[in-house]
Amino acid sequence: MALLKNILSKKEKKTDIQTTNKVSRDGAAQSAPKGSMAGVLLYPHITEKTAAGVNRRTYAFVVAPNANKQEVKKAIQARYGVTVTDVRVVTVHGKEIRRGRQIGWKPGMKKAYATIAEGQTIEIQ
Repeated sequence: MALLKNILSKKEKKTDIQTTNKVSRDGAAQSAPKGSMAGVLLYPHITEKTAAGVNRRTYAFVVAPNANKQEVKKAIQARYGVTVTDVRVVTVHGKEIRRGRQIGWKPGMKKAYATIAEGQTIEIQ
């Protein structure tokens, strides 16, 4: 009987581990139930080029690979409390990286550039 309890508890632990959400750099959940906006925004994409876009009210985010413009717009409005006027989505494909004979791949990602309404800002750390 004790053996059966151990097997059942191991199975429960495996299912608990599989159902827990992963957390990205800024604390956003990467896996979420279908229909929710929690897993759409992964983290803000901060570079010199995107920092220059802040003056034009444009912010860049790395988003889930299956996210579309409408989902990204709703997620930004819900998370930051701003009005999004325009969203552009770009798929960046993975690239081959060579170091001598060694060949590797840099993973791809999906980015979204969101323009917000006049007079509003997003505080990104």
